[in-house]
Amino acid sequence: MSFSRKCIAVTGASSFIGRHIVDALSGFDDADIRLMTHVRPLGDMVRPRNAALFQGDLLKPETLDGFLEPGCTVINLVNLIGPAEKDSRTAMTNLAMACR
Repeated sequence: MSFSRKCIAVTGASSFIGRHIVDALSGFDDADIRLMTHVRPLGDMVRPRNAALFQGDLLKPETLDGFLEPGCTVINLVNLIGPAEKDSRTAMTNLAMACR
């Protein structure tokens, strides 16, 4: 299988680490960048011109439709803490199934 352009999908793009990764990805002109945020908007964060923004929730698998494509590299930065921590396994299962 051959792909003409790289696809890089980042979940948790508005997190502290996500913002730094997105900044680094801005130099990847030969890639389609897909950024997923849940609650926080990207705000003043530099968004690469080749980036598409998705609002999603890993606990709601239907929000992952269209986010991934075959051959995509996925960088998962979602970290459910506090009361939501119990949902981590569900969120990671949903993401794994979308990747599959």
